[in-house]
Amino acid sequence: QVVVAGKHGLYTYDGHLAIPLTIDAPPSPFLASAIADHTRTRSIAISWLRGDMESSLSNYVSMGESGDIALPMVTDPTVTGVNIYATNVGGTDMQLAGKTSMVDVNFIITADHKLGMAAQFAHLSPMPTGKYLCYWRGRLITATANVIRFSEPLAYHLHDERHGFIQTSQRVTFIQPVENGLWVGQSDHVIFIQGTSPEDMTVSIKSAQAPVPNSAIQIPSNDIGEAAEGGSLVTVWLASNGYVAGSSAGQIIEYQAGRISNISAQSGTTVRFDRRLVTAVN
Repeated sequence: QVVVAGKHGLYTYDGHLAIPLTIDAPPSPFLASAIADHTRTRSIAISWLRGDMESSLSNYVSMGESGDIALPMVTDPTVTGVNIYATNVGGTDMQLAGKTSMVDVNFIITADHKLGMAAQFAHLSPMPTGKYLCYWRGRLITATANVIRFSEPLAYHLHDERHGFIQTSQRVTFIQPVENGLWVGQSDHVIFIQGTSPEDMTVSIKSAQAPVPNSAIQIPSNDIGEAAEGGSLVTVWLASNGYVAGSSAGQIIEYQAGRISNISAQSGTTVRFDRRLVTAVN
């Protein structure tokens, strides 16, 4: 499928329809019956389902060891079901208490209710859209202003607001992935972000030349030769001193440095054509 970052969110496109990729977090359930014993309580939450895809959890609500839960109205027409989660009495870990259809209005939890698998998507939120979008190591990545956000691994519709982002010193002007990291354009330089997850990534400045915004393109390393350094892809962008290639190892080659200077533009679009790179700027 094709993933598109639009103004109002992320969408998947199959050639005919654009469908939202994310599912909004549902509102909290509420209790149709009051808490009977305040010394024996548990927490409950719900998530929405779209086929096999599950949303993040709602906010938690406290209840007694048993009770009748009133489910909120489903307003998303793509939602196909509801998961209800609960903790054990006095516990903190959410576990699956049951599933209902999107039209059910309540769910009863008993004192000896059997709980199932642990909740996978607690404390997460829908993946936000952005000005830039790419795919890297099983994650979707979006960037807006100076913030780069990462989806959860293989759960492209979900985002960890606490840990799943990196802030750069300047606004992002392009972002392109290679095997071992991300090449990111800044207002007056280019950085390379390397690592396996947002928590352990390192940021290093690789070029002091100002890149032309949006001019980066991903090309096979065989077309570059010496810049391959073990990776199958390289990133090429137009800078003030000509075309620059960034390898998967984080090294750069400035092909036209010393011969070209003072290139500047507000934006550029680069394509490969007849074994050449062509960049249209404005």
